[in-house]
Amino acid sequence: MRDVVCASACALALVGGVNRLIESGARYGIHQFSGSKGNIGDSATQMTVVALAAYVEEMGVSRSLLDVASLLRSEMYWLSPPELRQLRIDNMTVVKGQWRLNALADGRATARISQIKPGSQSRVSLTIGKSGNRPVLIIAFVPGELNPRSLREASEALTGNSVTLSVDDQPIAAYEAVMWNSLIDQFVMTALPLSFQAVQALQVGKVLNIYVRVPHVFMQYDPSLQFPLDDLGGLLSAVLK
Repeated sequence: MRDVVCASACALALVGGVNRLIESGARYGIHQFSGSKGNIGDSATQMTVVALAAYVEEMGVSRSLLDVASLLRSEMYWLSPPELRQLRIDNMTVVKGQWRLNALADGRATARISQIKPGSQSRVSLTIGKSGNRPVLIIAFVPGELNPRSLREASEALTGNSVTLSVDDQPIAAYEAVMWNSLIDQFVMTALPLSFQAVQALQVGKVLNIYVRVPHVFMQYDPSLQFPLDDLGGLLSAVLK
């Protein structure tokens, strides 16, 4: 729904949605809560804040939402689109990451980007570096609910499936029966070699699309996602020299 308003109690009701999208033109407002007959007292206020904090955190929303609301009195505060995404109230709009230059312990340079996938709230990170003299792309996947079981299931769901890379809707690489491994009980990852042609496409392209053919029953472990390439071209010279 476009050009709608969700404020006051509606703001907390919307948080109860699993997939939350606040489109352009819609407004989301919060304010300090109060009892129907005014001040509810210190004890009841503390209990209410604890209950609300548990609720918003369970739904994947930052507790900072309550911190902002508690500083207000009767006035309404309308959150901006960046604030809605930062507080994870809107969890369906992709927040584009930025490629950054990193250095490994041995001094080798890598380029890395990380983004949250809408819906599952999983994290997908890409790292481009060199293995020997060959460029490689490392895809790391962190499930939205991180625990030993989810990592094991993600590794099993992803292993054996194909991975396709495309730049600006043009395929640049395809891999069959890819192996994924769980590392340090924190993420699952795979390393894919990159051809000279693939590297060239990454240097001049605008959008990289990662597509993994995951069975529908395991869609919560699907790392397929789009990444911007605007900042990558200049970094690859340092990474692959």
